[in-house]
Amino acid sequence: MKNNIKKILQISVCLILLVSINSCYVNKYPVKYSIYKGNKEINFPQNKIEITLLNDTAGIFKNYLSSDTVFSQKFKYEISGSAFLLINSLDTLHQNAISLNNNDTIIVYKRKMLYFYNGETKYLLYFKEKHSGLF
Repeated sequence: MKNNIKKILQISVCLILLVSINSCYVNKYPVKYSIYKGNKEINFPQNKIEITLLNDTAGIFKNYLSSDTVFSQKFKYEISGSAFLLINSLDTLHQNAISLNNNDTIIVYKRKMLYFYNGETKYLLYFKEKHSGLF
């Protein structure tokens, strides 16, 4: 009986240590989202587009205009509620390509993002989280 209790305590201590070590190594950021065709009936751009959230307030928007040209835009955002990213600061603007604008809103829902681009051609862009391939 004493051996069983001792063994249970040892296993419990090991589990607690493993969980605490794992929580130290799990990093929430950066999180990368890639565009995908979410609805066949909605206009879809040909460019590869990515959004990377670097931390709780900053990110990078990338639009791969061609195989050798990438428009990169650093942005600051704030989280409103639990499902909205409000864009409040951009380092650059691009009037002739899909990009972010000040005061844009990105909706976050179940590891996906929705962004309505209101430019010359209007798009509802769907993004899903890209996994690093580690797990």
